[in-house]
Amino acid sequence: MPRKTLADRLQAGIEMVPLENSETRARRQAFAAKPWVRRLSLTMMVFALTCVGLTFVGLAVDAVASNIWWRTRADLVCVVTGNSHHDTYGKSGYLGTVYDIDTTTCGHLQVTGGGGGLDEQEAETLGRSLRVGTSYEMDVRGWLGWPDEPRAIVSGRPAGATQ
Repeated sequence: MPRKTLADRLQAGIEMVPLENSETRARRQAFAAKPWVRRLSLTMMVFALTCVGLTFVGLAVDAVASNIWWRTRADLVCVVTGNSHHDTYGKSGYLGTVYDIDTTTCGHLQVTGGGGGLDEQEAETLGRSLRVGTSYEMDVRGWLGWPDEPRAIVSGRPAGATQ
């Protein structure tokens, strides 16, 4: 057997080519000798795939429900009893201003940018224009009962005003 040079040994190490097949054969024999290892591996694989699958199903259900929530429209006549606002922040920084609107007959509503066709500037203008004690005809999106989100006001004008 010819002697290997240093360059040949380095190349073999870099390519991670085993110099003999006995290591792989030994690993295969050890794996075959322990059937509990196969069962554990299979169980862990099924568990991981189940978790990933449930995550995707949950995200898909939330996306579909949110899309349906924004498409649900209602035209309401409401008297504003309270108008407050707060800034919202996320991982990327400032997300916008949310106006919390309390009404006598329509419950708790919000004006927020990013949904229903309102951008941030339009949402702030609409939120600032709603005055306490005034009756408004409102275009509202969403339904009651959606977790942690009141219905969203998309447009509002004083009751009786012509378009």
